[in-house]
Amino acid sequence: MTKLAWNEENLVSLGRIFLRNVRDKMRGDLTTVVRFGQMGQGIAPNYQITLPNGRILTYRGLSHKRS
Repeated sequence: MTKLAWNEENLVSLGRIFLRNVRDKMRGDLTTVVRFGQMGQGIAPNYQITLPNGRILTYRGLSHKRS
């Protein structure tokens, strides 16, 4: 399996609905950090959100539910 490298150019390939769901998990704070998984085919990657208070939340990419 090859590792994906997410950047501003290829992030758009995830689609508006997927990215909107990720944005909603950020709780409206622009200082929140999102990290996308680097394995798989990049269709619906798992992701990790680090909130400003340091709390880390992980989500499944297909369902956007906590893992």
